[in-house]
Amino acid sequence: TRDGSPCLQRLEVTETSLAFMVTSPAPLSLWPSHAVPSSTLYKAYPYDVVSIEATIRDLNGRMYGRLEQSKLWACLDRRHFTELDMEFTPELYLLKQETELRSNANRTNLGVPLLALPAYSIVESDAMVMLRADDSPSSATSIYVRTTASHGGGFVRGWVALPSSLSMHAPPPRLAEGPAGKHIQLVLQQAGAVALVLDEVQESGDVSQRLLTRNLPRRFERQLLNCVQRGRRIHRMALGPRGEWYCSGARPDGSGECCWASGDLPARFHADMQPNSLVSFGGDNEYAMVLGTGGVSSSNVSTKLLQNLTKARRVHMMLLARYGGYVIKDNVGMDLSCLDPAFEVALKTPPRGAGQVCSAAYSEDDYVVVFEHTYVATAGISANIVDALERFYTRHLALRNKRRLLIADYERRWHEIHADY
Repeated sequence: TRDGSPCLQRLEVTETSLAFMVTSPAPLSLWPSHAVPSSTLYKAYPYDVVSIEATIRDLNGRMYGRLEQSKLWACLDRRHFTELDMEFTPELYLLKQETELRSNANRTNLGVPLLALPAYSIVESDAMVMLRADDSPSSATSIYVRTTASHGGGFVRGWVALPSSLSMHAPPPRLAEGPAGKHIQLVLQQAGAVALVLDEVQESGDVSQRLLTRNLPRRFERQLLNCVQRGRRIHRMALGPRGEWYCSGARPDGSGECCWASGDLPARFHADMQPNSLVSFGGDNEYAMVLGTGGVSSSNVSTKLLQNLTKARRVHMMLLARYGGYVIKDNVGMDLSCLDPAFEVALKTPPRGAGQVCSAAYSEDDYVVVFEHTYVATAGISANIVDALERFYTRHLALRNKRRLLIADYERRWHEIHADY
């Protein structure tokens, strides 16, 4: 001023990390002053959470806070804001779905989306805020986590909002470690009749079944579709050359086991059949059924096959072929009889790295042999079945490898965090 007295006074800006819940509509401004007119574009609303990166106190003792990664300021008075406890101990969290990384803990208009973090990735917190809907221990909880993510050759820092969840104290479980071939069921018959059931392991650990059918007997196809639509998993199925069929299913937790079969099968078959039985049909009214609870029921099969089935502690796969041929794999090994030469060679000589035989399907001169890690199919097998099998094996392997990398990422981060404590 003219008399030399100062008209400006320097105020200290303090870098900090704070979080607040908005309790009533709060104006925001482009600099820290209550005299700055506010705009409806710049407001924080009740139940919003905002993170603050710097504070300043004016000469009247009012505290202002600058929103994180923003030019906006708010007067942090108790009428509008309630401070939240912020935890700075590093923790690991597993994202169960794709989640936005935002510039601020605010999830509405004040937090700018920076990038999308993929589902089933791990984030490491450098700050965390927990917000309960009310004071009761059982109330819903929201968690706001600040983290740093790699992006485009650099790093981006921001916040993610998580539903009520605990931090990770153990690596995620392994997935898809078993052979893919053990999750495949396939039946073939003449006239292009085919049913393929694929048990697809999900990243959540759940299993969903995918069903492909073509030219099946109407009632068989309807029963398979009913299982899928009613939430049952198809555990076993079989289709014979005369259109006879069997299938078995249960709920995902194993309860409610049921089995069904075509009405043209002998009364003895219907009397003996049980859920989760291994069944195969051949020509000349042949069938063999390894019952779900143990024991064997059969008709018109060879004495040798019946002896093998009866003696086996566990039968892994069984197939009756034309002219009395068969293949059986049990706890002792694999026995084949009277099969077409090409089919027999495919069973006996798996491709390099294929693993053990899991199952096989045969019709006329076409066949599919399902191994643990790949398959062999003749040229006559429809392209959609071959494509489905190819994609299933590829997906299963990719899921296993992705989960292994996730576990390795968890272990690396865990050791880095605890090495500092």
